[in-house]
Amino acid sequence: MQSIQQNTTDVAQNGTIGTLCMLGEDYKARSNCVVGAAKQFILHYHGDMQAKALCESFDADLRAVCLQGGEEFYGSFL
Repeated sequence: MQSIQQNTTDVAQNGTIGTLCMLGEDYKARSNCVVGAAKQFILHYHGDMQAKALCESFDADLRAVCLQGGEEFYGSFL
């Protein structure tokens, strides 16, 4: 939410989230962060377009877990 409220562009939002999530001490913490951010985007924007763009901004391993978590959540959101 902090990123959505403080940044006006998708690029700025994704950059802030990326920076914050990379502060996680290990892969589990970082992956939980990116999936949580994707879920928050889905809730905030009432769709998955911005969440997918966010996920695409990460390296391959986090991108995959972000996309999967976002897709699963979006399926239950409908």
